[in-house]
Amino acid sequence: ISGILTRALKADTVGTRSSSDGIAFYDEVLGIPKCSSDGTSCDTGDLVIGRGIIYPEPNHPNTLGTTCIDGTSGEPSDESVDRIIVSSESGDYLMEDGRAIITATVNCWADGYANDYVHFYYTSNEVDNADWNFIERIQCAGGGQQTLTTSYTLPKGSSHAVRVSIRHMETDLTENDDSCGFGSFTDNDDVAFTVTTAGSIPTISPTTPNPTRAQTLSPTESSSTPEPTRAQTLSPTESPPTPEPTRAQTLSPTESPPTPEPTRAQTLSPTESPF
Repeated sequence: ISGILTRALKADTVGTRSSSDGIAFYDEVLGIPKCSSDGTSCDTGDLVIGRGIIYPEPNHPNTLGTTCIDGTSGEPSDESVDRIIVSSESGDYLMEDGRAIITATVNCWADGYANDYVHFYYTSNEVDNADWNFIERIQCAGGGQQTLTTSYTLPKGSSHAVRVSIRHMETDLTENDDSCGFGSFTDNDDVAFTVTTAGSIPTISPTTPNPTRAQTLSPTESSSTPEPTRAQTLSPTESPPTPEPTRAQTLSPTESPPTPEPTRAQTLSPTESPF
């Protein structure tokens, strides 16, 4: 009983809210919860908890175009879809041609869950109520709250929606291809979400390391050349230096070699006698 009261109180206090971090808001135009931004998942939270007027479900019936009316028989412990999460199987953004997982939290009838089946559908046009595609139906494995999952490939387009419909097959005689159940214990709920298209996937350019001068030079920049020494490179008009000669090595043409000063014993003038 306490669990039933908790679910009912949540349903009574839920209102319109904004989409953030994959949490849906109630879209008054579509009449269903919606995630309007690209992301890895979309979660209705408690926007669809309950069934119709039974406990009640906020903004019921929460189906596109309000064309699928919820059953009005039973009690809060009977069949209902309480939460829907659509998430990317890879963990990346929900993208065209990628795989998506639908996780549904449902309430199955404790005394007759063997006849309770959950049907899953998808559409790639959230405005076209007729374009629903059957994915799978799963039988409830027990009474009370159950978590069931299925998966499918996201088709082309950016505006998508999925539908989860729980039906007690003794009173709901619709077939799998019937996207809308009409039994007295049936609950149908939708959620719309945005899918990243091929043209809107962000691209990241690889980072190029800053080259060193040894790696890359600009077209007008030459590699540095060490400054030559005079022995390595001389200008065309420059002659190599000549060491200053000693007087014994080189004399000018007009210069005679020096004559040593004679001693008196060596040389005498003609008028000079030796004594």
